[in-house]
Amino acid sequence: MNNKLKVSVIIPNYNYAKYLKKRVKYIEKQTYPISELIILDDCSSDNSRKVIDHLSKIYPMKVIYNEKNSGCVFKQWKKGIQEATGDLIWIAEADDQVEKDFLMNLVPFFEDKKLVMAYSDSKQINEHGKVIRKTYSDLADERQEGRYTKDYINDGIKELTEYLIVKNYIYNASGVLFRKGNYDKILDTCTKFHLAGDWYFYTELVKRGKIAYVAKPLNKHRIHKSSVTKTTNKQLHYDEVVQIQDKIKKDYPISDEVWSEVLEQREKLKNVLGL
Repeated sequence: MNNKLKVSVIIPNYNYAKYLKKRVKYIEKQTYPISELIILDDCSSDNSRKVIDHLSKIYPMKVIYNEKNSGCVFKQWKKGIQEATGDLIWIAEADDQVEKDFLMNLVPFFEDKKLVMAYSDSKQINEHGKVIRKTYSDLADERQEGRYTKDYINDGIKELTEYLIVKNYIYNASGVLFRKGNYDKILDTCTKFHLAGDWYFYTELVKRGKIAYVAKPLNKHRIHKSSVTKTTNKQLHYDEVVQIQDKIKKDYPISDEVWSEVLEQREKLKNVLGL
C-alpha cells in the first residue's frame, strides 16, 4: 500500500500533562506515517503548556492554546478539523494509548472512496496504564452473534438502522479514523449533549458512506476513577440516549425486530442507572 492518504492527528488536551509525552511518542511511532500533528490545549490548569512546549521542540506539530476554557471537547474537535489538511482525521484523546500499527490497519479501508469511517476494537486501561479489559467486543455484541470478533465493512445507513440505533458500541473516539469533511453543523449539535455527543457524531457520520471495523484491539482506552459517565445526571443520560434513538427512527424506517431491541436496551439502561 502506498502512503498517498494523508492522516491528520488531533490531540485535544485538558489537564493531561502526565500522559502527553507517551501519547505523542507512540503517535509518532505509527508504522503508517502521519502527515501532521495538531495539539489543542483547552486552557489547562496543570503544567500541560510546559510539556507541550517541550514536545514541540522535539516533534513537528502545530499547537493551539485556548486562553479561555471552551467547556466542551466538541468545540476543540471542530477547531482541530478546521485546521487539519489531511485526507483522514484521527482524534487521539490525550490520555489514551495506541498500538503502533493502528493506522496501518485502518487506513487501507479508505482506498474505497465511499468509506467515511473506520474503527478498531479497544483494550481498557486504568489510570496507571494497566490493561483491565482485553476487548470491548463482548460488550458491543448485544445479539451474541460474534459480529465484533472479525473485521467487517458495512453500508452506513444499514449500520445505523440495524446496529448503531440500538446503542453506541464505539466506546472510544481514539479508536476511530474518519474522512476529512465539513462537520461544523454536526459538531455544533454535539455541544448540546452532555454525554452522548460522540454517539450523535457517529450516527451522522455513517449517513455519508460506508463504515469499517478492525477486530484487533489496537486502541487503549483509559478509564479514570471519576469520569463524566460515572458522575453525570442519570436521567439526563437516559434522555440523551432516547433522543438519539428517536431521531434515527424518525428519519429512517426501522424494522420491528430492531426497534424491539432498542426498547429492550432502554429497559436495561434504566435498570443500570436505577431509574
